[in-house]
Amino acid sequence: MARNCTATVSLLFLFVQCKGLSLHNCGGHNESKPVAHPTNRRKANAGSALSARMGSYPGASSGFGGVVSVTVSGGFLKVSYTLTGLDASLTSGGLHIHSGSGTDVCTDASLPGGHYFASGYTDPWFTTWSKTAGSTTATGSFSVGASGYDTLAVNEFHAVVAHGAGGARIGCGFLQYYGGLTSAIGSYPGTSSGVSGLFTVSVNTGVLEVSYKLEGLGASETSGGLHIHSGSGTDVCSDAALVGGHYFATGSSDPWFTTWSKASGSTSASGTFIVGASGYDTLSENYLHAVVVHAASGSRVGCGYLGTYTYMSSELAAAMGPYPGTSSSVSGVVSVTVMDSGLLRLGYYLDGLTASETSGGLHIHSGSGETVCSDASLPGGHYFASGSADPWSTTWSKTAGSTVAKGSFTVAASGYDTLAENVNHAVVLHAASGSRIGCGYAGAGNSLTAAMGSYPGTSSGVSGTVTVSVSMGLLQVSYTVTGLSSSDTSGGLHIHSGYGENVCSDASLPGGHYFATGYADPWYTTWTKTAGTTVASGSFTVLASGYDTLAENYLHAVVAHAGSGARIGCGVLGGATASPFATGDPHLQNVHGERFDLMKPGKHLLIQIPRESSENTLLRVDAVAQRMGGQCTDMYFQELNITGAWAEAKQTGGLHYHAEGLHSEPRWERFENVKLKVAQGRTQQGVKYLNLYVKHLKRTGFAVGGLLGDDDHTEAATPEEGCVHRLPL
Repeated sequence: MARNCTATVSLLFLFVQCKGLSLHNCGGHNESKPVAHPTNRRKANAGSALSARMGSYPGASSGFGGVVSVTVSGGFLKVSYTLTGLDASLTSGGLHIHSGSGTDVCTDASLPGGHYFASGYTDPWFTTWSKTAGSTTATGSFSVGASGYDTLAVNEFHAVVAHGAGGARIGCGFLQYYGGLTSAIGSYPGTSSGVSGLFTVSVNTGVLEVSYKLEGLGASETSGGLHIHSGSGTDVCSDAALVGGHYFATGSSDPWFTTWSKASGSTSASGTFIVGASGYDTLSENYLHAVVVHAASGSRVGCGYLGTYTYMSSELAAAMGPYPGTSSSVSGVVSVTVMDSGLLRLGYYLDGLTASETSGGLHIHSGSGETVCSDASLPGGHYFASGSADPWSTTWSKTAGSTVAKGSFTVAASGYDTLAENVNHAVVLHAASGSRIGCGYAGAGNSLTAAMGSYPGTSSGVSGTVTVSVSMGLLQVSYTVTGLSSSDTSGGLHIHSGYGENVCSDASLPGGHYFATGYADPWYTTWTKTAGTTVASGSFTVLASGYDTLAENYLHAVVAHAGSGARIGCGVLGGATASPFATGDPHLQNVHGERFDLMKPGKHLLIQIPRESSENTLLRVDAVAQRMGGQCTDMYFQELNITGAWAEAKQTGGLHYHAEGLHSEPRWERFENVKLKVAQGRTQQGVKYLNLYVKHLKRTGFAVGGLLGDDDHTEAATPEEGCVHRLPL
């Protein structure tokens, strides 16, 4: 990237100008010039360890991979690592935290910068990975001398750089709290048990947290062991001799008495549990290790290895509505996060409350599932573990005369203090009398969307959509804005302090930038486009504002600025339901919330799981798009083909749809954690087409390929030559 940081599109995020958003340090820093760490830090996180998924250094073709974890021990940083793809002839190389930071820091070789240490401190980064000659994998750990940046908070999002022969940079990753490792489970080697499923591990308050979903278990059994074992490697499940025993460090007690559990008669089990300290309590120390499923008898029936790094949810959000069977007019959003103390925090925006009341209960209940609010009997009672005191005396509060409550509170320990244990659980709202008046379920992967229009008092003609989601504890903004001045190449795009359904009705209502006391203003973010066009489309990450949840941003104003700074667009962040990633015809949204229009006819890969797999594909969705009218935007799906192992399990050969074919009533079809629905549509001109709807694409535990996953959609969203309009000079 050039020093002036002009706009560049990466695989995951949009780089913007240095005067706009840039989580990294523009151009990096030199070892001889240590830099002060950023001011903005999140007010909550869900772990006591940072981790980085490592890949090849930008511009290198090293084939490097692995995981690096950072903890704090005795006031100093401790780095642990499992690195793969190393030169077999080497026995050591550098492994350091660098000054560059941001989720995009590993996309350009100029961004990681130099060693990260504070002014007045000696550079402590002479640390190294080590291995035996002949091997291509290194595992180990080391402590780092004082750098002046000796806490997790000031290292979040910073680059980790691995060096090879001669100090060459061969690997790069960025540190963040919300990492996890996933294993696909199959039959234990030498058996034909038929066990399958997924196992995911993350770090919570210094110990491992496990979530699992298993199939093919014995119907008569109700529990069995589920453990991480000492054997490791991508081939660890190819031979029973490789798996080894329980994985725990010398001096630590064996914590692997953990179990899966289910009801008798069922062959499926799902749940979560916390693992006692094993001495190997970071992601890097568990990377590539075997996961073993035991039957009730103790025999080994399932095996997998922790080889897929994934990003865990950093927030759950519930769209609130009336409690089933009532005629209340409650609406709003409740967000659930985990504080660095390990306790739950609930933020809320609630409307439709009785004006005379000033408080009422707001609790998570034991009932769970996406249909938990469909019947009054389903939400159940307060959700807390046996042996824990009921912490759900928590309340919303507001002033008398208002029907809106906005605020947050921390919940005392419930015994179910992780997001995984609360996902899809009912959130119940009570009136002052205690009666139940509102209900929602705490789901992952939700977002808020604002429909943009002209700023009040202007006739700018601006329109489009802005979508806000939460990832790694920060707001992610994606946008498509139209009606912009063709001569402008960028302008501000911010969330403002004004809120309410009518916030865009008067120029005095949107207010100024929205950030909490004690936080630096993060709203120097911008939309970008090329000169000569009137449409801007892209995405960016926002530094911590102190208001980093959906509930805190619900109904807030989104303001678009011209290049001059003038306010030209306004919208209201007005919805928090888990909207489908793909919403039919050419209008698509990928797993990162980036919205785009499909502009190229032909065959397109929409989904591939895992992303890199051409063999053993679990799920693949291909679509054929055709232009069915005179306009370039008259692009519609005419064929959809759903294949892969998950589809094959439903129907031999997979599922195939044609727009002109006869279709039954559309319904959601489950493919492991992913849900798909294909529906037939018809334009006003009578053209038939197919809509594809997708849910839970982020919950697969695998990297997702295709236009709706991590693949670059730039070419597919670029109009053909005949559809590009150029202004005569």
